[in-house]
Amino acid sequence: MGGAGERRLVVDRFEGGLVVARDDAGRFHDLPRWLLPAGLREGDVVAVRGAGEGAGARVELTIDPEAADAARRDAAALLARLRADE
Repeated sequence: MGGAGERRLVVDRFEGGLVVARDDAGRFHDLPRWLLPAGLREGDVVAVRGAGEGAGARVELTIDPEAADAARRDAAALLARLRADE
């Protein structure tokens, strides 16, 4: 990830018809569920790619399963380290 015009959103949770997602800068956004790809789960990473400007601008939202798997592995490793320190 990380090309020009590309950002990431990490799904934090669902609240009714909204998806609460964290962006690359750590800010949280409430987005309508219909706007995001079908089959989305908590912890999924959504690649947001923009192209063009003005009326011809386009945005593509796709689930990035590799990034989500890596994030889940990192979270599990952190949790294991924290439990080992107890």
